[in-house]
Amino acid sequence: MAVLYAMAIAIPSIWTLIQYGGSVFPVSLSLIFPGAIVLRDVHGIAKKKDKALGLTMIFVAVVSSSIAITTNIMSSSRD
Repeated sequence: MAVLYAMAIAIPSIWTLIQYGGSVFPVSLSLIFPGAIVLRDVHGIAKKKDKALGLTMIFVAVVSSSIAITTNIMSSSRD
Protein backbone atom coordinates (compact mmCIF):
# COMPACT_ATOMS: atom_id res chain seq x y z
CA MET A 1 0.00 0.00 0.00
CA ALA A 2 2.89 2.35 0.67
CA VAL A 3 4.12 1.81 -2.87
CA LEU A 4 0.68 2.67 -4.23
CA TYR A 5 0.58 5.80 -2.08
CA ALA A 6 3.99 6.90 -3.37
CA MET A 7 2.91 6.22 -6.94
CA ALA A 8 -0.29 8.21 -6.41
CA ILE A 9 1.78 11.20 -5.36
CA ALA A 10 4.27 10.82 -8.21
CA ILE A 11 1.73 10.10 -10.96
CA PRO A 12 -0.82 12.89 -11.46
CA SER A 13 -3.43 10.80 -13.30
CA ILE A 14 -5.42 8.30 -11.25
CA TRP A 15 -6.12 6.24 -14.37
CA THR A 16 -2.43 5.48 -14.81
CA LEU A 17 -2.26 4.21 -11.23
CA ILE A 18 -5.36 2.07 -11.73
CA GLN A 19 -3.85 0.66 -14.92
CA TYR A 20 -0.68 -0.46 -13.11
CA GLY A 21 -2.59 -1.85 -10.15
CA GLY A 22 -4.99 -3.66 -12.46
CA SER A 23 -2.16 -5.35 -14.28
CA VAL A 24 -0.38 -6.59 -11.16
CA PHE A 25 -2.94 -7.41 -8.45
CA PRO A 26 -5.02 -10.02 -10.33
CA VAL A 27 -1.86 -11.91 -11.22
CA SER A 28 -0.79 -11.84 -7.58
CA LEU A 29 -4.12 -13.17 -6.40
CA SER A 30 -4.44 -15.87 -9.03
CA LEU A 31 -0.86 -17.13 -9.41
CA ILE A 32 1.62 -15.87 -6.83
CA PHE A 33 -0.35 -16.46 -3.62
CA PRO A 34 -1.46 -20.05 -4.44
CA GLY A 35 2.06 -20.91 -5.61
CA ALA A 36 3.55 -19.48 -2.42
CA ILE A 37 1.09 -21.42 -0.27
CA VAL A 38 2.06 -24.66 -2.01
CA LEU A 39 5.76 -23.89 -1.58
CA ARG A 40 5.30 -23.06 2.11
CA ASP A 41 3.57 -26.41 2.87
CA VAL A 42 3.77 -26.43 6.67
CA HIS A 43 2.01 -29.83 6.92
CA GLY A 44 4.25 -31.64 4.42
CA ILE A 45 1.39 -32.57 2.09
CA ALA A 46 2.84 -31.27 -1.19
CA LYS A 47 4.98 -33.55 -3.29
CA LYS A 48 7.82 -32.56 -5.64
CA LYS A 49 5.39 -32.27 -8.55
CA ASP A 50 3.21 -29.84 -6.56
CA LYS A 51 6.19 -27.71 -5.59
CA ALA A 52 7.41 -27.64 -9.19
CA LEU A 53 3.95 -26.49 -10.27
CA GLY A 54 4.02 -23.80 -7.56
CA LEU A 55 7.38 -22.52 -8.82
CA THR A 56 6.07 -22.56 -12.38
CA MET A 57 3.02 -20.53 -11.33
CA ILE A 58 5.23 -17.91 -9.66
CA PHE A 59 7.52 -17.76 -12.71
CA VAL A 60 4.56 -17.29 -15.07
CA ALA A 61 3.20 -14.57 -12.78
CA VAL A 62 6.50 -12.67 -12.77
CA VAL A 63 6.85 -12.91 -16.55
CA SER A 64 3.27 -11.85 -17.27
CA SER A 65 3.42 -8.97 -14.77
CA SER A 66 6.69 -7.80 -16.31
CA ILE A 67 5.13 -7.83 -19.76
CA ALA A 68 2.04 -5.97 -18.53
CA ILE A 69 4.08 -3.31 -16.74
CA THR A 70 6.37 -2.87 -19.75
CA THR A 71 3.33 -2.48 -22.00
CA ASN A 72 1.87 0.11 -19.62
CA ILE A 73 5.13 2.05 -19.57
CA MET A 74 5.44 1.96 -23.35
CA SER A 75 1.87 3.16 -23.86
CA SER A 76 2.27 5.89 -21.23
CA SER A 77 5.42 7.22 -22.85
CA ARG A 78 3.67 7.55 -26.23
CA ASP A 79 1.01 9.88 -24.81
